[in-house]
Amino acid sequence: MAPFTFTLFAPYNKQAGLRLKNANVRMFGVDILMEKDETDGYFRATVDLADGIFHYQFKIVTKSWFEQEPEPALPNYEDDEYKEMTQEERQEKTEAYTKLIDEIRQRNRQREQEATFTEIWYTFVDPYATDVDERGTDDAHKAVGILTIKNGKRIIDEYEWKYDNCILPPDEELVIYEIHVGDFSGGENDPLLRGQFKDVTRKIDYLKQLGVNAIELMPIKEYPGD
Repeated sequence: MAPFTFTLFAPYNKQAGLRLKNANVRMFGVDILMEKDETDGYFRATVDLADGIFHYQFKIVTKSWFEQEPEPALPNYEDDEYKEMTQEERQEKTEAYTKLIDEIRQRNRQREQEATFTEIWYTFVDPYATDVDERGTDDAHKAVGILTIKNGKRIIDEYEWKYDNCILPPDEELVIYEIHVGDFSGGENDPLLRGQFKDVTRKIDYLKQLGVNAIELMPIKEYPGD
C-alpha cells in the first residue's frame, strides 16, 4: 500500500469529493470527501492504494449546472457482438446512437431552460487525467479517469521507448509530412489495409522521394464509421 494524493483546483466551490473504485471489481465507487486549502484553492484527498488499476471521478457542489440526463456510452466496436456485424449494420447502429444522443441533448436543453439552479453534486472526469475511459463504469455513465499503480508508484505508460538516439535534422532543414494514418495507407479498393502503421512504413521511400525527412502523426483515435 502507498499513499496517493488527488488534487482538484476549485477555489469558488464549497465542497468537493472523490469517487474511487477498483477497475477490476464490479462494485459501486466509494465517495471520499476532499479537504479544501483556502490558501491555494485546492481540494485534496490522500488514499492508501495497493498495486492495480483504479477508476476515479471528482464531484463538486455547484449552482452553476442543472441535473442532466446521462448520455449512453459509445458502442464498443471491439466487442465480439460488433465484430460480427456488417458495415451496414454498424452504420445503422451508429445512426441509432446518434439519434438517441440528439434526443437526450434536446431534453437537456429543455431542462436547462427550466432549471432553478439549486445546489447539487456534479460528477465529472479529472481534466488532467493522463488516461480516460470514455465508456464510464458500472455505476457512472460519464467518463472516468484511470490511475495505474505498479510497485507502489503511479505509472502512465509501460511501453519501453526505443530509438531515442535518432538524430533529427536541424529545424531549418525539417520537411514535415503530417499523416492521418487511416487515410494515408491502404485504399478504397483494399479497405482492410486502411489505418495500419505497417502500410505507412511501406511508403517511406515514396515520402523520401518527395523530400520529406520527418513524419508527424495526427491524433490517433477510433471514431464511429472509421
